[in-house]
Amino acid sequence: MKSLLRMAGKLLRLYGKVQTEDTILKDALLNFNLPRVVTDDKSIFDTMCEDLFPTLKCFYTPDKEMLETSRKVILDPKYIKEFDLKYRDENDFITKITQIAEILEVRHCMFVIGPAGSGKSAVIKTLVATLNMMGQPTRAE
Repeated sequence: MKSLLRMAGKLLRLYGKVQTEDTILKDALLNFNLPRVVTDDKSIFDTMCEDLFPTLKCFYTPDKEMLETSRKVILDPKYIKEFDLKYRDENDFITKITQIAEILEVRHCMFVIGPAGSGKSAVIKTLVATLNMMGQPTRAE
């Protein structure tokens, strides 16, 4: 609950003048929990949120600097060669990087789980490279 309220507080500071608190709470609920929902259950989660907030539309957009920097990193030939990067869909890959960065803003730690070859290590390595390019220190090993 505390992490959800932190996310809502961040969004309130960003969008408080153009959105209602209800809309900000729905955005926080979606953007904080959606990255942790498995793909098969996303439609169920979306339906639950629509049932809870039937009249509210979300306006949240991810950090543009993070998106642009992530795109630069994954298109850099040096980076592709160094990490043997093989992503299937560039936009989904960048979305996952942004989602993990947002989770780490409000949580101390997290697990990235999935089957072998699903891109777990590639996402983490790309996030570290993105944060370093943005001038944010990391403790990646």
